[in-house]
Amino acid sequence: MKLIDEYCLPFEDYSDMIVECKSSGRYSGSKCFKYVNCENNCIISEDSLGRTLTAIKNKDFAILTAYRGNFSKAENIKRNRQLRAILNNNKMGVHQLVGHWQEAPAGKEYDVVERSYLVTKPDNMSFEEFKEIILSLLTIDGETQDAAIIKNDEGIFLLFNNGSLDKIGDDVTLGKINQAYSQHVKNNMPFVFEGIETPATNFAKQLYTKYNILF
Repeated sequence: MKLIDEYCLPFEDYSDMIVECKSSGRYSGSKCFKYVNCENNCIISEDSLGRTLTAIKNKDFAILTAYRGNFSKAENIKRNRQLRAILNNNKMGVHQLVGHWQEAPAGKEYDVVERSYLVTKPDNMSFEEFKEIILSLLTIDGETQDAAIIKNDEGIFLLFNNGSLDKIGDDVTLGKINQAYSQHVKNNMPFVFEGIETPATNFAKQLYTKYNILF
């Protein structure tokens, strides 16, 4: 199976179909998924997402994506690559999240996979600086997203593309994040974050480390 383009790395590929899979090692006994018919052989770990949210509950962080449902897979890979590069230039690594929502063209429902980035604020950066970077990243190549999720010590908020904040809660829970994403980022389309992409081989781990993708 060919990759999306000559610059596409295996971990950048994805498909709109994920299935539950058995896992071993650090993920043994946890709920995991994998892509179907895809060069990317990573594990999508639900437990890893839960552990990460617990570990960063006292830190400032954001969840955002450059993905747009009306763009091709190649375009969305390129857009998220650009977003990730800007975050890396600001010394911020990312966790790669996988979620899905449903479209129903001509009365037929099917899942659409979306990949987002979870990024924590560096200790030497103010929240206002962090917020401005996240706000700027809502626009990639002239296309603007409606909102991102952002958290500070006052709670968890939606950050809209006009710079305004709307508080959605005090506690960092996956259910609350899913609900906010569904209502305000996906325009009331039911959306669920399934987990964090984690490398399944030593070579993949080396690639993740090289491109500052956290796992």
